Amino acid sequence: MNIFEKIKYLQNIEDLIIVEGKKDRMVLASLGLDNILCISGKSNHEVIDILSSRTPHSVLILTDYDREGEERAKSLAKLFEKNHIKTNSLLRKKVKSIFRINKIEELKNLTKLSDIAPALSLYDKLISKRTREKRIRKSTHG
Repeated sequence: MNIFEKIKYLQNIEDLIIVEGKKDRMVLASLGLDNILCISGKSNHEVIDILSSRTPHSVLILTDYDREGEERAKSLAKLFEKNHIKTNSLLRKKVKSIFRINKIEELKNLTKLSDIAPALSLYDKLISKRTREKRIRKSTHG
């Protein structure tokens, strides 16, 4: 998966994204994500209250992948389960494997979306063109 596909993958996440710190939120926002809740300084009960008011379909817990972050993710997942809030743990694992990161802040190593937006747009057009060409070939040869 190239950098454009990775960024597009992140942008297609529809879950409410929960992050530990403000820098994590800023990095994700710079990549075009906007459904982000920073839980820095908030108790678990405050987080539940916030989620209750937002009523998300599901949440993606993107705490860091270090020991502390993993413990917080497990704690939050259990709490959310008790409160009937669906968590997307599979997507959490997938983000780690795709981006090969230990801290969410490391996503800043991806070029800021604003810097590569023209390239992403061109990439989308190329992919769309290839898809159309494949469909045409299939319909004329199929």
